[in-house]
Amino acid sequence: MLSPAQGIRGILKKEGEMAKLKCNKCGVIQEMPIHCGQPMIVTEIDERTMLACRMGGACGVTKELPNHCGEPMVVVEEG
Repeated sequence: MLSPAQGIRGILKKEGEMAKLKCNKCGVIQEMPIHCGQPMIVTEIDERTMLACRMGGACGVTKELPNHCGEPMVVVEEG
């Protein structure tokens, strides 16, 4: 599992392999949301872990981590 302090680092493992989102309660795993045709990246904004569009300032879209089972999902490396 990636900590919020790791931010974007560690999200890309190899070409085509991305981190995923996991529910700590039920274990469901889902792909990162897509924005501007690419998986979003994990970053820290105002000390909160957020998802951001890869286009950066050209797009500017950020989102909270999605909730599942009433709690925010966590970022995990899946291979």
